Amino acid sequence: MQIDHVFVFPRDLPALEDRLGAAGLVPSFGRRHPGQGTANLCYCFENTYLELLWIEDRRALRDPRVRRTGLAERGSGHPAACPFGLAWRGDPDDPAPEWSLWRYHAPFLPDGAFIPVAAESDDMRHPMVFRSPATAAPADWTDGRAGGLQSAAGLGPVRRIILDCPRGFRAGPVLRDLAARTMLTLRPAEDWGLELEVASGSGSERVGPIR
Repeated sequence: MQIDHVFVFPRDLPALEDRLGAAGLVPSFGRRHPGQGTANLCYCFENTYLELLWIEDRRALRDPRVRRTGLAERGSGHPAACPFGLAWRGDPDDPAPEWSLWRYHAPFLPDGAFIPVAAESDDMRHPMVFRSPATAAPADWTDGRAGGLQSAAGLGPVRRIILDCPRGFRAGPVLRDLAARTMLTLRPAEDWGLELEVASGSGSERVGPIR
């Protein structure tokens, strides 16, 4: 099991884009999610990627297929909703984690396809945890979406994903298990936030805070 990507609904999208650009990061790709009401901009590293997510169509978020994800609340700054999501990936033959999962039949997926989502994420105080349809790291993609990764900034693979959790937040079994199995680290803080520890020519660099 590996972290495929992390998404965030930024508090101030243009400001976050400016900060990432000032750090030398280059967007890799972006797309819309028809029927889900969101769009994204993604920054690929060798082994994972950061997804900036925002709402484009609030009516689509009320679709019964979408409502349970809590994306409407996560993306609107609801004080009780975590704005982050964590996607894991594994080989197709990997056994599924022993978590309670539900099938999200995302409107933008082909008929019959679905995304397994941890039922723990129904508590929107938790990040949304789900399995990515992808099985390969961005460095192994063959469709060109990853671009030059973050080589222009001299950055390689992400070594650690540090998720700042508000003081008093109690991580559930799924989130704790994900942290135990992957490069995710949970850190007490005043509010939700994210830092990426990324390999570089000087050893490592921190990208963040991302919120």
